[in-house]
Amino acid sequence: MNSSKETNYMKNFLPYALAAFLIGIVGGLSTVLGPAFMLDMNLPYNNTTWTALSQAISTAACAPILGKLGDIFGRRKTLLLGILVFTLGSILSALSTSLIFMIIARFVVGIGSAAITPTVMSYIITEFPPKQIAKGFSIYMLISSVAVIFGPTLGGIILGLSGWRALMWFSSIVCVIFLLLCFFTLPKQTFIRKPLKNFDFSGAFFVIAFFSFLLCVPSFGQNFGWTSTPFLIVLTLSLITLVLLVIAEKKAKNPILSALF
Repeated sequence: MNSSKETNYMKNFLPYALAAFLIGIVGGLSTVLGPAFMLDMNLPYNNTTWTALSQAISTAACAPILGKLGDIFGRRKTLLLGILVFTLGSILSALSTSLIFMIIARFVVGIGSAAITPTVMSYIITEFPPKQIAKGFSIYMLISSVAVIFGPTLGGIILGLSGWRALMWFSSIVCVIFLLLCFFTLPKQTFIRKPLKNFDFSGAFFVIAFFSFLLCVPSFGQNFGWTSTPFLIVLTLSLITLVLLVIAEKKAKNPILSALF
């Protein structure tokens, strides 16, 4: 392989590496957010589950959908939009004044994360030479791991000095800096857009519904009891939406979960 080509794919990977680092460092910073927020709002500690669950639901449910939309809008726009939404979620977290507000803010953060992660992986799979893809994922995992390791420590220091709101404003500033860095380092992309008319809207709906109910199952079991009505309702709904998702994906021309159907 030609060395200039190798330099290009590694050089162009920089903004994607920055985005991966951003997800890890802000995620690490946010690990101390839940308990501190609950204490400040005089809320029971177990409510921390709902803020974490909100972000997990939007990340898991939206990742396959936003991965497909990346084929329509292109990696550059999808990555920048993902970082912008991630930044918005961090700002909303800093402004939160109630549990519901914080749950919505973390849901927005999860949507941003769901747009960024598949885009970074897509670059590695499509732009790295076949023999270097494993190396690309190793670099990605190393970047993410380093960020996650140092994030909680830094978050704990900021929290101890200034409180959770200052921590979230710090995270927001980091997001804005990385958004600008990625905007100026991402190369212009030319690609053939896939038509939106083939987008699997029904699959997208059932993916969101299924993952939302599924991820609520353990939390509802722990908070309401494993034989309680709320737990049995979300368990039943998760099974129903799974069946409907399978039916929808088998009928779709371009299924959201194309790797499985």
